Amino acid sequence: MFDCYLEFTANRRMLMDSLLPALESPYEAIYRSLHEVREVFHREGRISDSNAKLDETVKLLAVHFAFEKEIISKQGYEDLFLRATFKVQRLKELFEVVAATDIFSNAQVGSIFGTRPTIAFDQGDEPIAFELFKAAGHAFNAHGRGIANIDALNEAFGHHVRDNFRSHIEDAQYMTPPEVVEFMVKMAAWEILKGNTLSCESFVMADPSCGVGTFLTSWRKEFERLTSITNSLPRLLTVGQDKVERMARLSSVNLIFAQQKEGFVSIGNSLIDGSPLSQFDGQVDLILTNPPFGAKFSSAEIAKKGQKSTQIFASLPRNSLAQVDSELLFIDRYLSLLKPGGLCLAVVPDGVVSAKGIPAVLRQQLLRRGTLKAVVELPAVTFAQAGTRTKTAVIMFQKMPMKIGARSKVFFAEANDIGFEVSKRKGVPIKRSVGT
Repeated sequence: MFDCYLEFTANRRMLMDSLLPALESPYEAIYRSLHEVREVFHREGRISDSNAKLDETVKLLAVHFAFEKEIISKQGYEDLFLRATFKVQRLKELFEVVAATDIFSNAQVGSIFGTRPTIAFDQGDEPIAFELFKAAGHAFNAHGRGIANIDALNEAFGHHVRDNFRSHIEDAQYMTPPEVVEFMVKMAAWEILKGNTLSCESFVMADPSCGVGTFLTSWRKEFERLTSITNSLPRLLTVGQDKVERMARLSSVNLIFAQQKEGFVSIGNSLIDGSPLSQFDGQVDLILTNPPFGAKFSSAEIAKKGQKSTQIFASLPRNSLAQVDSELLFIDRYLSLLKPGGLCLAVVPDGVVSAKGIPAVLRQQLLRRGTLKAVVELPAVTFAQAGTRTKTAVIMFQKMPMKIGARSKVFFAEANDIGFEVSKRKGVPIKRSVGT
């Protein structure tokens, strides 16, 4: 199969397209490729830490991206596709060039890949490094085709480190399926166009728990599509923050892969006052997000650290609260970030919508500060690939309190099918397209 690389031509896309079987769907291609990466790591045992596996996968994706964007020349790169000419040293040299370029660096922290970025393979590791480089090429090509809203970093995270994060509830990362991301993005675009809120000079979209940045990149794609409808658009600034350093770094890489330069991604706890995200308090037009579920915070901690960020819960009497779940605190946080008239769409567990106790207190407070627009129940399979069948819903609300005595219509719906089922293959949960 790879003998064709001896006849390498100036058509770089032809090289990348030849990496994928013609009849594979984009998701099948990216799943197969990343599963191959996972299996190579497992078989060779060269790197055991799951986070390190993810880091190396992202570095290899960056090399393929750099070639695609002509950051590195074809000389030397094409030799990496032939087992006979593959050299780890050449791969390391190419990556170090990529990591040092302006596109993967910023003035504050230098290279996104760290102070001394390098590939974690040495001479003698050619067999595993070659297989990984080849498989990463498959994954990058599926990502680069731009079909079906596939996020290579989202999928790579799921293949390598999902279990690690799941076992640490405060850092839990359940990557939002692209089907749900696309639905939320389209829903937000429709609501914003209906309200004609794109006439301002700038538009700020934020995700306070951004993970690998899927909402950030997906909204920009949709925002650009809206140009055909509105003819002119304000300047878009996408803002993300995550308290896990690795996730913030991956989100920055994802913005680069999506060629989205006007993005701000920071490391910080969005629930506490004074984090980098706080500079956008009261300025955000749109929040698209999937907050962490289940982590609990004491009333004393909230009162001490979240006076400005979580004003609802910080102002409640301490004896009325024991502990507050993170998803409730994040909804409080969204209100302090949004400007008047700003819109929020968030994935939340069912309890936020219907449970008694503290969730009911939040709903009452929310109605005083915002207007609920929609609640869409999602099926239990939604996050099954991430290892949980917790029932969830998408809520949409606007920071625009209703007048006393006024009534508004709320759209309620239940989705029984979102286009896939989840089963296990070799112990790994995978998606299978079904239905519509």
